[in-house]
Amino acid sequence: MSSPAVRNRSFWLPPLTVGVYGITVVCGLLDAASFLGLGLIFVETMTGNILLLAFSIGVHGTHRFSSVFPGATVWPYLVALGAFAVGAVAGGRLVRAEEPGRRAGFAIEASMIGLAVLVVVLTHPRPFNDARYPVIAILACAMGLQNALMRRWGIPDLATNLMTLTFTGLHADSTLAGGNNPRALRRALSILVFTSSATIGAFLTRYGILWPVLTAFTMFIVALPILLQSQERSESAGKSGLAMGEIRIGTASWTDRTLLASGWYPPEADNPAKRLAFYARQFPLVEVDATYYALPAEQTARAWAERTPPGFTFNIKAFSLFTQHPTRISALPADLREAVPATAKGTVYLRQVDRAVADQAWDRFLAALEPLQQSGKLGAILFQFPQWFPISRTSKNYILSCAERIAPRRPCIEFRNRTWMTPDNRQETLGFLADHDLPYVGVDMPQGYPSSIPPVLAATSDLAVVRLHGHSDNWTSKDIYQRFGYRYGDGELREWAPRIRELAETAAGTHVLFNNCYSDYAQVNARQLADLLGV
Repeated sequence: MSSPAVRNRSFWLPPLTVGVYGITVVCGLLDAASFLGLGLIFVETMTGNILLLAFSIGVHGTHRFSSVFPGATVWPYLVALGAFAVGAVAGGRLVRAEEPGRRAGFAIEASMIGLAVLVVVLTHPRPFNDARYPVIAILACAMGLQNALMRRWGIPDLATNLMTLTFTGLHADSTLAGGNNPRALRRALSILVFTSSATIGAFLTRYGILWPVLTAFTMFIVALPILLQSQERSESAGKSGLAMGEIRIGTASWTDRTLLASGWYPPEADNPAKRLAFYARQFPLVEVDATYYALPAEQTARAWAERTPPGFTFNIKAFSLFTQHPTRISALPADLREAVPATAKGTVYLRQVDRAVADQAWDRFLAALEPLQQSGKLGAILFQFPQWFPISRTSKNYILSCAERIAPRRPCIEFRNRTWMTPDNRQETLGFLADHDLPYVGVDMPQGYPSSIPPVLAATSDLAVVRLHGHSDNWTSKDIYQRFGYRYGDGELREWAPRIRELAETAAGTHVLFNNCYSDYAQVNARQLADLLGV
């Protein structure tokens, strides 16, 4: 079917985007004000600041101000602040030499920025390339240097630069602000907004220093509340084990009988608790598929949470009834089976059960997951919709109702009906998901079947998800081991690694799950891909 395309997620849709760009304008206005109308003369300084932002705080930034830059993200920040301090001290000493010292300082600063730009051009620093650290150090040092050199009319721009470093950096590479837009466009717009606001600020200073300051203050009052509105979403992301820019790799099972027979587990992992603990030492993520076949028990979820280390993540596959698959009547709790129509034989569909029964099933499903939610180990709830679930207004509304039902928990959406991802409908589908902040699940699976979905990767939320199902020749088999019994070769994984790395650059976090669950295929492939990505 063909439908009118829904527009893609723009720069301006998420509240965080509006807030951060507003703060960027504030920074530009204050930057110009701090130079008393001479802001545009110091274009090289502004360029250095923006480059620093693009390769430091924004690389792995966080929007939870109460726990700023957790984990590995603290190092770029500390490197930047340390180098800034070194530059400020050096600049202070040069200022004492008056005009010759100032000229020497500006020459050194320009040389440092030139060197940093050269490093950028030659190495293209990014979150997965440690070449960003020298860029951070060089530019932060230059930033501190110019801060001391420009302290002329009693208005030091230390506060301006720290605001720029902290707030604009949250935008530079943040996918919460950038959505599906390429990293280069986000940086370009960041520079454009900053430059434009500095130009306006320089113009306003002609009428007195008060005007750009008042304008900046007004913009700050408007933008900051908008920016802070996005903390709730970010805190939810933190509670679900998601870190900015992080790639997590895992498998869709850890209890499969063919896995137990494969010898992947060591002999001492001889019970469920020890096996889960061993798995959690190998991977930071697992998908629970058993919840598709039966409602989980709260005590089981509590045991999962207790047996895994802090930061471990469980993605949960939604119960089959909720995704409009046939559901075994025996999988329903005994008291709910009584309400199933007598005409149902063995299995039942959502449309066949009373709404009260469905509501009870939803309530019990979510209540059972509460131990994972409370421990911060609940990742995404996977909604894998069936082959008979085509793109339509009704289907979209049902997806939204599922997302609303589980809120504030995070859903992710996988399709098995090809109409969602045909060339005509692909942009509509991704735009719909992005507009509603719903993560799309990219898949690798055999092609040429009615259920086949092309291997398109896209970040439609701050979480990106990829599920790798393999390429078994027996894809239509009723035997799941024949259907998923496929082991990826090294060449295939080497092709996937750069695609996943590129996807991760457009998402706050990326989950990659191997669903080729036969023997130890998934676990071996997951380790191979993790090694290729260096995670």
